[in-house]
Amino acid sequence: MKYRQILLVTLSFSFVTISYSQEKCDSIFLYATTLSQKFMRKEAIQEFRKYLNCGTAEYASDAYLNIGVCYFALHMTDSSAKNFDRAFDVSKNKSTTMKRYADYFIALHRYDTLLNICRHFIELDSNNSDAYFYAARSIWLARLEIMKRNKIEDYAEDTAIKSHLKDEIFYYYGKAIGIDSAKNYQKYKTRSEEEAANDMESNFDYYSSRGIFRENFIDAVGALQDFEMSILVHPTIFAFEHAAYMAKYLGQKEKACKYIQTWAHQIPYPPTNDLTSNVFEKVEIAKKFCKECGIKIKE
Repeated sequence: MKYRQILLVTLSFSFVTISYSQEKCDSIFLYATTLSQKFMRKEAIQEFRKYLNCGTAEYASDAYLNIGVCYFALHMTDSSAKNFDRAFDVSKNKSTTMKRYADYFIALHRYDTLLNICRHFIELDSNNSDAYFYAARSIWLARLEIMKRNKIEDYAEDTAIKSHLKDEIFYYYGKAIGIDSAKNYQKYKTRSEEEAANDMESNFDYYSSRGIFRENFIDAVGALQDFEMSILVHPTIFAFEHAAYMAKYLGQKEKACKYIQTWAHQIPYPPTNDLTSNVFEKVEIAKKFCKECGIKIKE
């Protein structure tokens, strides 16, 4: 129940940006959201319907999405699916809408449901890169839960992954990356590092997620390529760290040291309590790492 409450707030966040000239519609949307947060699903559905009939219902996609969530919580799957479809149809930003679907079902660990939705959206729009990406994620996360229950640690040796899931996951990741690259590669290649760092809407996680998958199958060459592409799209501490270890594994020592040094001096925003926020500890780790590569760091 906690996950559902959190998600309903997330799904409705765009409400606060609606113009105050739409005060009546605003009030209806806010009341519907409040009912959803109180788990008054049927009442919330009625209010979201009222909002959709409001003459200035600019956020219809959010309303349909919330209605779909309410129906799903009521185990009315057909009605839920119809409203999810409608949310996608009227969405002004289908990528954002797809991510909200994914956030909801991943939070509930309903990976099979998410996979079916992704496959459905792929039928509706074969160029929806997010649908392919989350299809890969849903298959992967579902299998990880099964492996955890069965106490299987080396998933590269997991029977289902070896027999068919590995190829299926790579297929979906590959489709997502292919679509994204076709649309954005020239932009990624020509813009500055600062522009890449400030681009919070980019699909860097397509590349880093596949990189992790490749990493666990000892495909260091492919993994490094993915992490470097992720850095090009939008640099993150995570990608620099993994790129460093893959480069080291491949004997590319100078590159490995360069990446780990970048990792060491980055502080995540917002700050966290783990090692990634402790620059002093990270600098020492980086020095040791570079020393192991035979490269001395200037003090």
